[in-house]
Amino acid sequence: MLAGSVEIVIVNNASTDGTAEFIDTLPCQYSFVQVFHNSANLGFDGNTARCIEYAAGEYMALLSDDDVYLEGQVQAILDVVSRGDYALLALNYYSFIRQVHRPYKTYAPEEDVSFGQARDLINYLTVGHFSGLIYRSSLAKEKLNQTLDRAPLTQTDRSRGIYFEVALRLAYAADLPAYFIGRRRLAVKIPDSVDYAEIQNIAVDNCRFYTRLFKENVISAADLAYRYRLVIALLPQLTIRCTPGMSVAEIERVTRELTGYLGNNRNFRRKCLPLLRVAQYRPVRWLYKNSYAAARYLKRKIKGEP
Repeated sequence: MLAGSVEIVIVNNASTDGTAEFIDTLPCQYSFVQVFHNSANLGFDGNTARCIEYAAGEYMALLSDDDVYLEGQVQAILDVVSRGDYALLALNYYSFIRQVHRPYKTYAPEEDVSFGQARDLINYLTVGHFSGLIYRSSLAKEKLNQTLDRAPLTQTDRSRGIYFEVALRLAYAADLPAYFIGRRRLAVKIPDSVDYAEIQNIAVDNCRFYTRLFKENVISAADLAYRYRLVIALLPQLTIRCTPGMSVAEIERVTRELTGYLGNNRNFRRKCLPLLRVAQYRPVRWLYKNSYAAARYLKRKIKGEP
């Protein structure tokens, strides 16, 4: 039914697990599927850039391989964009552990919200998840080029931020509205493990990322303060979850860098800095590790997850 309205672009990032052979069979079965292969692994941001470059539709949505559009999501997006021109759209979502139809955590209310200016969408609840952003393609391609002109992929990849940097640059420059689709039809998987240092990526690199954009006049001082507050809200849990796997030298470095960005914030000094400082002691890291494991186990049992 949607074949004439959408295209699916699959960009294989030099996989060696049989992915290439499987996805090459899809265009023969589905005329709206296009497949591209990278000759080498370009990293998270490099492959994201390729997806943006290859997309040919009026709007583009980026979807990670561990996130799921539920029934009706594509039609809901088409219904919205058929009613007007938008610079940016965002999707509400929930997280899950193993069972896609069993929400583990919900975030924003299930209410559609229209924004007269795209920049007003950026700081709305939960906006910024990779699979929840939809761009106007012509604007995204323009802002991708600007992003790559100002920062190499090796820099943007540190914060896994090229997709959101494109959104930020697009939202602040576009003279078009934005829209938040409130019904939760995007399911986001919570991974069992990740291939990056979470406290470095989510806290330190994000502080660096948004500070750079502020210095380039892409975002305002209020936006920077808001992003700092989001990092501070996550830091206690990140500290307890991540520091048991870090060396004392790594903990000291992260503490020093975060203090450089957030040291003027009272909540950081009172709630986060003490947790980071005592994490330098092995018994505390042992306590953090076991407390987090017990809390996660109990929450999964309460939610009925195996």
